[in-house]
Amino acid sequence: MPDTRWPLLALEAAAARAGSVYALPLQLGAIRVGVLSLYLDAGSRLNDRDFGDAVAIADLVTSLMLASGTTDDPDPLDQWWAQPRSSREIHQATGMVVAQLGVRAREAYARLQGYAFANELGLDEVAAQVVHHGLRIDTGPDGDQAPAS
Repeated sequence: MPDTRWPLLALEAAAARAGSVYALPLQLGAIRVGVLSLYLDAGSRLNDRDFGDAVAIADLVTSLMLASGTTDDPDPLDQWWAQPRSSREIHQATGMVVAQLGVRAREAYARLQGYAFANELGLDEVAAQVVHHGLRIDTGPDGDQAPAS
């Protein structure tokens, strides 16, 4: 029976052959700071011990988030939350390849990795070229990766 509450999520999950999804609230009393989402492969689920561990981790993450900014350091968690520039560029380049080729993010990321490997470059280098220099990851007529400009 299709899930009528989350029709787009249900379609995407079915297309990706996704398994269980757990969403654990990050909250302390009435203070809600987010959600910890866990995604499992198809046919798997958390047993009681794993679920207990996940709840404990959610509590720890909540405590850490609420503790930020409460010391002399404006944000003692900066080292955990700050994302390196190269990582941001990899995400951005992946999105650009999704738009260029009309593929899912997983495939776009794999194409970036393949291009990097085939050209003996780092993934961060390829991502920077895609984002800043207009490198385009294309496919050839037979579906193989063609040289990009």
